[in-house]
Amino acid sequence: MQSTLDSAIRQAVATGAYAEANRLLSAYCKQLETADELLHAKELLNWVLQRTSAARAHDAARLKDLSAAVEYRRLPSDRLHTWQIEG
Repeated sequence: MQSTLDSAIRQAVATGAYAEANRLLSAYCKQLETADELLHAKELLNWVLQRTSAARAHDAARLKDLSAAVEYRRLPSDRLHTWQIEG
């Protein structure tokens, strides 16, 4: 059952279904009994943290790129281009 939950948690995190991952993690943690299971849970949680941190960093970079692109779109369309300016 734990390996099934482990896979389901990884799938939920990988697809960005964080509410589902949280629900599954709660069920997963209730089943932990031995030191080996706790160690495995620690490894899983470390993976989840790394995955979500990386996803957040990538999202932040994309938002920064979008922000820069929006600034270019805000230029007034009636401005003359350098090739249109009479010298």
